[in-house]
Amino acid sequence: MEKLYAFKYGLTNPASVWDISLCPAIYEIWEKYAEERALNIADVFCGTVYLISPLKMGHAESEQIIWFRDKGLQVGVGNMPSAGLSAPVTLAGSIALQIAEQLFLSIMRAALYGEKYLNLSGSVSVADMRTGAFMFGRPERLLMNSAIADIACYYGIPFWGSGGLSDAKVPSYEAGVQKISAALSSLMKGQSCYIAAGLLSVDEIYSPVQMVLDNEAVSYLRRIYQGFEISESELALEAVTECIKEDSVFLGQLHTAENARNCLWEPSVFSRETFSGWRNLKDTDYNRAREKAIAIMEGPELDSMISERCEKHILKIIDKSDYL
Repeated sequence: MEKLYAFKYGLTNPASVWDISLCPAIYEIWEKYAEERALNIADVFCGTVYLISPLKMGHAESEQIIWFRDKGLQVGVGNMPSAGLSAPVTLAGSIALQIAEQLFLSIMRAALYGEKYLNLSGSVSVADMRTGAFMFGRPERLLMNSAIADIACYYGIPFWGSGGLSDAKVPSYEAGVQKISAALSSLMKGQSCYIAAGLLSVDEIYSPVQMVLDNEAVSYLRRIYQGFEISESELALEAVTECIKEDSVFLGQLHTAENARNCLWEPSVFSRETFSGWRNLKDTDYNRAREKAIAIMEGPELDSMISERCEKHILKIIDKSDYL
């Protein structure tokens, strides 16, 4: 169903494989989707499995890789070591293991698919020392993300900053801090980043309210990444001179009206007023996000990006799968 919804609503990278018994059904689903788009299956297929840290490739994952390779398709292999659990508790040790595993994966890609490239990602998490849980929102993760970005920059190789996830179970200050901080640790290094919109408890929970808040956060981050221009017009000398002469403020100036939309970020659910303006509303970002999420869900259904015929074919494949 994950793949069907992704195809139907234009979402990218429905890459889960999960179980060897699902491989024939997964292949057939991708085959129908490729047919729908009049493309070769190899042009659209996306599948991912993960290394078992430290430096082990599981039997089931190996079977899945070979199964799809025999069909002419490439399965991506990721790694997600966790400091104190499947990686050394020291940050330098976890970073060293991360790089070693990604070197191994680049060698494996060359052996299986003839690809010759190396990239790095910041996909190291942290284990909680009291519960043993796999945590994605800890500050050490951001430190390791930043350090690996620096190493990638030093060697001139691509870097992908894993982040935008939270350990919080409900939309909260915890979720906001963890998601934004993780993205910023890559963004401020000039590297790519993302926020996993709507996901909580790493990826166990989906919240429509959190998705609206995350959409606001992505807009916020885009404004930071955009930066600002420095030019004679932007320095606004004439506007300053006019303001001094007229003993006025800049709010009423033509220069402000002409440039405000390009210069200043506009929130949709974050606060826009002072406390005195807010006290009668007593509204919050959570309430506004919830109202917006409900309005979207109660609104018109999104147009499907696949035909009804293709959807029926995929549903038949799902129904006949013997996986429970």
